[in-house]
Amino acid sequence: AALAACAPHAAVASTAEATPHLGERVAMALQSSGVPDAVIVAAIAAMPVVELRGAIPVGVLILGLSLPTTLALCVVGNMLPIVPLLLGLRAPLVQKLLDVPLKKARSKSSQVLGDNRWAALAAFVGVPFPGTGAWTGAMIAFVLGMPLVEALTSIGTGVLAAGLIVSALVAAGKLGAVIVAVALAGFLVASRFNPPPPKAGDETAAPASA
Repeated sequence: AALAACAPHAAVASTAEATPHLGERVAMALQSSGVPDAVIVAAIAAMPVVELRGAIPVGVLILGLSLPTTLALCVVGNMLPIVPLLLGLRAPLVQKLLDVPLKKARSKSSQVLGDNRWAALAAFVGVPFPGTGAWTGAMIAFVLGMPLVEALTSIGTGVLAAGLIVSALVAAGKLGAVIVAVALAGFLVASRFNPPPPKAGDETAAPASA
């Protein structure tokens, strides 16, 4: 709360004494150049790796923007590069330039396979953990051959979900963030180690009695 109440320039200057992450360094550089705070937040959300999960804390805690404003800017900013990325991936040159991240996306594509890949991709993008996000989700959508509209709506839903989760963490403070993070991690672990029930007609034969 104290950080949010500070003037934006003073807040950014004070964080320089610590070890700022990439989003904070970008914010300080752009703000010193006179770029409006709203543009800074959207630009950070559009960056790969950082994305919305790094932009929301910067917008609220560093630049002093309101949480609803920051959330809206981050969702829009995070989605801005996704259409050009999905279209660009159709070009062989872009595929060659992004060969390494595409290989990682192929290795993660098994996580979104199933009867409802739209929902699976949205859930993958919506979990604000390292290695997820809109950029990786777009590459997975390309690997799976998803149509543009299907990919965009799924990724957009996931981005909005991630934004709400990160906003809740920022609003809850340190203790609330730890509780939510532990609960989310527990849910993910439980869902991974608990296989879905077998489908009808897929029963295994019982062992023969002696």
